Amino acid sequence: MKTKNVEDIYPLTPRQRAVLDASVSGASPSPYAEVAAWAIEGPLEVETYERAWRLAAERHAALRTSFAWQNLEEPLQVVRVRVSLTLAVEDWRGLGAGESRARVAGRLARERETVFDLSDAPLVRLSLLRTAAAAQYLVWSHPGILFDRRSVALVFDEVLALYEALLAGVERKDAPPVPFSRFVVWGRRQDFSRAEDYWRRALDGLEAGAPLLAPERADGEAGRAEELVALPPETAGALARLARSHGLSPETVYAGAWAVLLSRYCDAGQVLFGEEVEGRAPGLAGAESVVGMLADTLPLRVRVEPGAPLAGWLKSLEQQRAAAGEAFAPLERIRRWAGAPEGRSIFDSVVAFETDGRAAACAGLTATPVQSVGRGASPDGRLTVALKLGEQALIRAVYDGAQLEAEAVRRMLDHFLTLLEGVAADPDRRLSDLEMLRPGERRRLLFEWNETAAPYPGGLRLHDLFEAAAARTPDAVALVAGDERLTYAQLGALADRLAARLRALGVGPDVLVGVLMERSAEMVVALLAVLKAGGAYLPLDPEYPAERLGHMLEDARPPVVLAQRRLLDSLPEGAPRVVCLGDGEEELPHVEGAGAGAEAAADNLAYVIYTSGSTGRPKGAMNTHGAVVNRLLWMQDEYRLGPEDAVMQKTPFSFDVSVWEFFWPLMTGARLVMAEPGGHRDPRYLADLIRGEGVTTIHFVPSMLRHFVEEPGAEECRGLRRVFCSGEALPRDLQRRFHGRLPWAELHNLYGPTEAAVDVSFWACRRGGETRPVPIGRAVANTQLHVLDRGLRPAPVGVAGELHIGGVQLARGYLRRPGLTAEK
Repeated sequence: MKTKNVEDIYPLTPRQRAVLDASVSGASPSPYAEVAAWAIEGPLEVETYERAWRLAAERHAALRTSFAWQNLEEPLQVVRVRVSLTLAVEDWRGLGAGESRARVAGRLARERETVFDLSDAPLVRLSLLRTAAAAQYLVWSHPGILFDRRSVALVFDEVLALYEALLAGVERKDAPPVPFSRFVVWGRRQDFSRAEDYWRRALDGLEAGAPLLAPERADGEAGRAEELVALPPETAGALARLARSHGLSPETVYAGAWAVLLSRYCDAGQVLFGEEVEGRAPGLAGAESVVGMLADTLPLRVRVEPGAPLAGWLKSLEQQRAAAGEAFAPLERIRRWAGAPEGRSIFDSVVAFETDGRAAACAGLTATPVQSVGRGASPDGRLTVALKLGEQALIRAVYDGAQLEAEAVRRMLDHFLTLLEGVAADPDRRLSDLEMLRPGERRRLLFEWNETAAPYPGGLRLHDLFEAAAARTPDAVALVAGDERLTYAQLGALADRLAARLRALGVGPDVLVGVLMERSAEMVVALLAVLKAGGAYLPLDPEYPAERLGHMLEDARPPVVLAQRRLLDSLPEGAPRVVCLGDGEEELPHVEGAGAGAEAAADNLAYVIYTSGSTGRPKGAMNTHGAVVNRLLWMQDEYRLGPEDAVMQKTPFSFDVSVWEFFWPLMTGARLVMAEPGGHRDPRYLADLIRGEGVTTIHFVPSMLRHFVEEPGAEECRGLRRVFCSGEALPRDLQRRFHGRLPWAELHNLYGPTEAAVDVSFWACRRGGETRPVPIGRAVANTQLHVLDRGLRPAPVGVAGELHIGGVQLARGYLRRPGLTAEK
């Protein structure tokens, strides 16, 4: 490295290294540029003022510093002996007052987009905007790696003092300032063992900072973005009075509200965020006067207890913030102590506090900090919330537009403002009583988005829909299973005969009938027959382990099981009565009087499907005729299946998606096409069957859809009109791939738990240009969906919570689990 015009070379602080890494990698918006501005009233001698700046540059190395990092093992900061520090003057004195203010605001906005060459000193841009004979603005732009806010204020005040001395012809005898290099050396030699003990305890068990917002703009262009909100003066005043009356710092009150907001957004009882601190540790003599980047960020891991009284909780937070400040250490060290991966932040958001800058007066001038001073985003999190406290309180959110949407950030700021208003209104309330939603948003979430009423006929049972279709088109093909084809009349007759046998065996309303079958025509006959007999079917998947089948039979206690003879070995010992179907081995003779059994009603059970057991022992979810009929009538209204359509049934009937695969085509006069046993796993077979049978409608779980769209024969399935997905989250890249390979087909994303009649929400996937994750959409007819937090409060849009379902499609409950049903 050339040493000409070099006064000093020394390493970066850990904080500066983090900022540099973010800047040169492009990870930081607008590489962390900051802008400071002052309105200067009074006659200003421009040449003298510029000389004052040059004298300040001689005193403070930071004004002469650049950075070197390329081809170096460790980045360095290089202090020049001399730099050319100039004051660019622009004369706007001919403009009107309104136009001048507009130009100044525009200039500040452009300055915030300044990109500096960090290798070339001086990294300072000074502009003097003259708007009147005795009025001007000083605008100072610099990269955030160079100065913290306190240093900016120190330099500005010193420049004014130097200016006054130059005008008076007086030579100032100020002591040399403590060089920034001494702070760097001090930080490297400091014993942080006590701080390490504190932070290891404070962050013990930390896995990662809870995300503030989902990355809604994965395809957005990187760039600094910001939103600004002014706090109503009455709210700011009330918060200041609250702090004074309870012996709190104002910063604690605002930090507490931010912690509550995070706990609601993350639906967590403990949150983690960063707080910017000055970093001027008392262990360094003269630290108060050092000019450079001394500020850093400390983690705050806050427990948010909903039942805690607000004022008492804030006092404990005050103590926690004080303890964190006493245990100051560079954030980079704290990250290592917390076990965070290299280069990864441990929190998602940072709060920074600013106070009204004081006006300075000297030599006939009055300099007042401009309210709209901009700041750069912190490299420590995706979102920086700068809180300017004082007579006019401002909340400024600075973030990377590539990751967060402006609308989501605006919603978050409004929720934060609402929480602050609640804190100001009553400091004696509990945390759980703080409201985050305004009335309009609450009304929209609870009511407007759940206006789903649809006037469907009441009293219908699932088999009534089939019988109505069979009466309209008795000779149309209803069922295709391999080489076997059954018309609606034939399928109805077979189901009637088996239903009569089941009634003779005591099957009636709410009586369960187990069905142990592979996918076949007999399976469809069996399901219809159980319903026609008045009972409810219980799918017993022959691929289930014997232990699961045994648990289901023991728990459900069906008096009858319909089975294919070849599967009898799957049944455990002590199984209930078995009626065999298929293989031509058993006839179903007419049973006298068997049709006189009790009829099921719409509120009787249609089927019981057991949950996966991922959250404990599998549980039987009891779904009624009325719930399933509502689901099917909505589906027909929404997607309009016709006699020309064919629906493939390939979902194992132990999953509730199979319910609409079976009965939607059979209520519309369409054809039900059965995939062969195991065929649902073979994309080539499925493509051949779609083409061979003219299938127009099919369902996939997303993982299987991915295999199907990559199958060479998929692009030949030109008759495929509707593809439905559910059962797993639908990845956005798969949505795009689908539309690229099958552009003629619709893709729909559905969602529903076993505890409801199949799906409760729907979303039509759009072609091209989407930047969001694929949503599950809105509620189906006569169904209500609410996302609630752990306190059962409505969660705002984009905020984590638990989905609660209401309406006619909700299951009756869990079979033989009244306690669990009541709990849920």
